[in-house]
Amino acid sequence: MIDEGHARAALTQLLKLRNDEWANATRSERYRILVSIASAKLKLGKYDEAGTILLDAYAECPEHKNAQINRAKGYLLKNDHNEAANLAREMLAHTDTNADAAGTLVQAVIADRTYDDPVSQVPEALRETEEVLIARVCFLRSRTTLVGQPSHKPALKSSQKVGY
Repeated sequence: MIDEGHARAALTQLLKLRNDEWANATRSERYRILVSIASAKLKLGKYDEAGTILLDAYAECPEHKNAQINRAKGYLLKNDHNEAANLAREMLAHTDTNADAAGTLVQAVIADRTYDDPVSQVPEALRETEEVLIARVCFLRSRTTLVGQPSHKPALKSSQKVGY
């Protein structure tokens, strides 16, 4: 429903589900409900709220397979770029095959003017992945001032999904 352009209707149903089923839901089910709510809020342009809910989802079920990357994206959406970058680096230190973490890292350093090429921090094998290329384009756009002000909005808002 969310990806078909019905984010508001999906959000209404998800909030009802959370209210009706929360007490009986497993931690994993609660995590998925929260991530789905965050996804709907993201589609509706409520970035800070979506970020907060992703952090809540991590607290609910940190062992979920997507919890750590969604946590990093939550910090990114809340404009805590340092924490998002640290989490992405931590994930990449454990595995150099996580393109989502690599893209998140590049997005997280957009506001840091000390980087000329943040892609250099990404493992070589991930530099040509869609996630990294999209993040790099956003990084380069942020360095170009078309109307006098750089753009610092994370690519997550338009190009990525949160993982369920």
